[in-house]
Amino acid sequence: IAGELDSLGYKAYSEYFLGNVFNRLGNTERALEHLNNSMRFYEERGTKRWIGIVKNGIGIIEMKTENHEKGLVTLKESLQIFEDLGLEAETGIPINNIGEYYFQQGQFELTLKYYQKGYELARKYNDRKGEALGLANIGLTLAELNQFDEAVQSIKEGINIAKENGFKEEVYLLYKDLADTYEKMGDTGKSLEYFHVYSELKDSVINQNVKDEISKLQISYDIERREKELKEKETEIATLKQEKKISRLMNILTVGGMLLSLAVLYLFFSRNKAKRQLAETEFKNKALEAEQLKKELEFKNKDLTNFALD
Repeated sequence: IAGELDSLGYKAYSEYFLGNVFNRLGNTERALEHLNNSMRFYEERGTKRWIGIVKNGIGIIEMKTENHEKGLVTLKESLQIFEDLGLEAETGIPINNIGEYYFQQGQFELTLKYYQKGYELARKYNDRKGEALGLANIGLTLAELNQFDEAVQSIKEGINIAKENGFKEEVYLLYKDLADTYEKMGDTGKSLEYFHVYSELKDSVINQNVKDEISKLQISYDIERREKELKEKETEIATLKQEKKISRLMNILTVGGMLLSLAVLYLFFSRNKAKRQLAETEFKNKALEAEQLKKELEFKNKDLTNFALD
């Protein structure tokens, strides 16, 4: 559709999200292909903010494909674009991803620096989910630096924020981080305890999600079924109305036919009556004329007799 509209903006937007989809599917080659297409379109349009967003996505995929150094360069380019544009809130995205790069490389001092900066930005812009995840990332990094008490405290603080804000998935993920931290400390008892909490919460959330999905499907099914029933009822009502109209029309035609017949009969009899009355009148007139002629004949006969006698 974007191609038919010949819109660079929509082409770039579509390519970006296609890249995200292929990334989620684990197809990094196709993901990079679409993200690079998106980058080309945004560069042609000169949309710097989106260039920064796409570069961040490309950097993540490059790190996934073991091209870590290139990924770091791309992420830093993304960060620089946001900083140049004064988009401080959006710098948190590449900052955390750069922190992830240093974590994978085992450079935990640098990791901590970037994770702490990402957490501070989340706090500044009231991103509660970002705060919770930021604290967990800081905790995991502190554990790698053998600062276990601070690590546990940071992750637990993240869990509290996630609970307060109803971030169910983040809660169980952070319990997993807590279990991993205790395992690294060598406290297998605590690690097992929190791993059970993580497992139960995960199952609970997944089961609830499944139940919610089933409920949505059931509601959709019920709505569809009721709509179907309603359509059937409407069709039935329409049919009955049509039948009623036909019946009414038949009644009207029948009554109309009867009235027409009566009118015809009335006219017939009325005309016959008029004819009969006219005939009777003519007959009376003829009779009167005949009587008059008879009298005139008698009078003339008398006159003739008298004339003869004379």
